[in-house]
Amino acid sequence: MVPQPLLMRLLLLAAAASAATAAGNGCSSGCNLALGSFTIARNENLTYIASLFGIDDYQKLKPYNPRLNLDFIPVGGRVNVYFPCRCLALPAAPFSTYLAGSFPYKVLPLDTYSSIAAKFSNLTTADWLVATNIYPSNNTGGRTVTVNVTVNCSCGDPAVSPEYKLFLTYPLGEGETFDSVAEKNGFLLESDMDLFRKYNPANDSRIVYIPLRGVSAIASPTDSPSKGPWKNKAAIMASASSVLGLSIILISLFLWYKKYYGMLPWKRGSRNAPRIESFLKKQGTSHPKRYSYSEVKRMTKSFAHKLGQGGYGAVYRGNLPDGREIAVKMLKDTEGDGEEFMNEVASISRTSHVNIVTLLGYCLQGPKRALLYEYMPNGSLERHTFGSNSTEGEDTLSWDKLFDIVIGIARGLEYLHTACNTRIVHFDIKPQNILLDQDYCPKISDFGLSKLCRQKESKISIAGARGTIGYIAPEVFSRNYGAVGSKADVYSYGMVVLEMVGARKQIDVSTDDSSSKYFPQWLYENLDQFCGATACEISSDNTTELVRKMIIVGLWCIQFVPADRPSMGKVLEMLESNTALLQLPPKAF
Repeated sequence: MVPQPLLMRLLLLAAAASAATAAGNGCSSGCNLALGSFTIARNENLTYIASLFGIDDYQKLKPYNPRLNLDFIPVGGRVNVYFPCRCLALPAAPFSTYLAGSFPYKVLPLDTYSSIAAKFSNLTTADWLVATNIYPSNNTGGRTVTVNVTVNCSCGDPAVSPEYKLFLTYPLGEGETFDSVAEKNGFLLESDMDLFRKYNPANDSRIVYIPLRGVSAIASPTDSPSKGPWKNKAAIMASASSVLGLSIILISLFLWYKKYYGMLPWKRGSRNAPRIESFLKKQGTSHPKRYSYSEVKRMTKSFAHKLGQGGYGAVYRGNLPDGREIAVKMLKDTEGDGEEFMNEVASISRTSHVNIVTLLGYCLQGPKRALLYEYMPNGSLERHTFGSNSTEGEDTLSWDKLFDIVIGIARGLEYLHTACNTRIVHFDIKPQNILLDQDYCPKISDFGLSKLCRQKESKISIAGARGTIGYIAPEVFSRNYGAVGSKADVYSYGMVVLEMVGARKQIDVSTDDSSSKYFPQWLYENLDQFCGATACEISSDNTTELVRKMIIVGLWCIQFVPADRPSMGKVLEMLESNTALLQLPPKAF
């Protein structure tokens, strides 16, 4: 036999499920007895017909055919056959149950499903046989194969009428209609017809289920297949198979759901999901494109290339569908209020500046939150100038390049503080949050702690301290120093600049007390010594002036009182002015 194409198989299963609905789809148990109306064809006799249904003596059909002479039934006549009506499951879909009688049939050479259906008269069809068997539909080529022939049946519904417990599966013959069969079987009153219709909701079907009265007067044969211990075993096995099949399918669905959505169905969404969704809706079209979790997984090749790890989560390298490289920041699974996520989307989506990282998309799906940025091939500023992980040798950034980075960061902050329709205070300026593109152009990133404020506002209300130790402005810790505003970013910027100067410095200028002093204080007190040592190292007056300018600007920016610090606009003026015109700020240490 040639295998069925997958699409055809699915269509046949759909047709089978549709047919099963009329017979009681979604059953949990069957009944001991059901009848089928069999139309006798030429060259058929009752012995042959009874054997098809597992009945060893056709005389056992007599109780169900009281008006017939079983020794002579003309061609075209009908005989009622009995069988147990079981709750079965489709082979390829064990979750789809239906009521039917099932009979084994040994396939003969050149048999097809169509010819087998014909042997069972009009009680089954070739399509139904294909849907309820695992064998292909054309002939067997002489092989010995046994197929299951299923006949739809009904056990009734006590909630509709407790009187009817025996049903006859009656295929409509030529010229017969639903109404004519109902009338022929005594359903004459409108109330009777209403009952008849309830048992036959799909009255456009070619099979009618006729409820029969007087079930107590009909004796089941002593060797009826509905009796005996095998019936209970079969019912138990059928139920167990259905439960096992349903369990396997549910587990498969849960695993598929988790693979593509990153969570189990009952974990979908969090208590703050409506709040975040409402926030995004208010943003309108200003926020970037939204991606599903499964799309993020595809873009990162299931998070194969990890770029870094932080307190917020991990960053992975990936590619958008159009080929552009991206860095995907996966925020940690959390039931938090989503403030960091909303800050990122709200802040960066309002910006467009060469020194601000571009947010290309985001993902919000249950507890899964991701931010998709443009990829920065040179990583963060920390990688090149700070700590044990900083690069050295040929890759070490020159003083000119460092000064360009200082200028770029200042321009980005000045844009955030003054040029946006809604001012943005970053609150977490540090080397790790300064990214460098292929040309080492700096871009400010990570707006998770940022705050938005209107143009005329000079103060920002925040709950508790925010930022990174070593870069947090004094007023963020204590309001005794002054109100919290954009000058908090100025302080963090100044600390980054001074740290860049100290980290880049590679000659020993230490004094006896330098190691015990606060480095900015040491620079303030030993500026000429530091610049003199730097001049010996680089032997360039121009570069020495850049270093001096960076130190003076940095010292102005870290004044303890916010009002004593320059704005970022003023910082740019100082960086672009003549070094000789710059004076040291009042000593703040």
